[in-house]
Amino acid sequence: MAKNLPIYFLMTVGIMVFVYFVLYRPYAIHQEKKDFEKAEATLNELYDKIVAKIGKPDQEKKVNKCSYSSSFSEFETRGDRSCDVAIYALYENKNAEQSNTIMKTASQIVGTSQIRKVFGSQQQNAFVPIVSPSTQQSFAQDYNNVSGLRCGVSYSYPIEAGLYEVFKPKAAESIEIELSCYGSARAEHYPVSN
Repeated sequence: MAKNLPIYFLMTVGIMVFVYFVLYRPYAIHQEKKDFEKAEATLNELYDKIVAKIGKPDQEKKVNKCSYSSSFSEFETRGDRSCDVAIYALYENKNAEQSNTIMKTASQIVGTSQIRKVFGSQQQNAFVPIVSPSTQQSFAQDYNNVSGLRCGVSYSYPIEAGLYEVFKPKAAESIEIELSCYGSARAEHYPVSN
């Protein structure tokens, strides 16, 4: 019996490796993809509520992507993988006062936390009128986590042509609302952005 112990051990390890790669990992990847799809559906519902209250934006864009923490080279790995689902809405020709009204209305619909200043504004919870050269101002708000994915909403003003890759606004003053959920990923569920 003692002679066969290494064989039993190797068989057990082999079975465990087989179960992980053939059964568990594909199941976990499938469940994770469903979590991202659930987050996307949740953001779509929230977006519809915001649009119903504020009105249709001048431009909108949905972006689902994955990325790595570092770019790939032949001498290093890509790093940790994450994926995110996002909806961007751009309201053009909105000055600071109008942008504050939009942000206040949207943040009440989101309703899960207070907005917080990220950068740019001299005030803690409001955009200030732009001066030349303008500095982008940004605020953020946490949203309910969905299936373990972290979700939030951000508000940015002004969005100028050439400064931002999502939109090419036609107006000098615009506000952008971004709804997004993100998290680490076992697989590339969406196209890789970097």
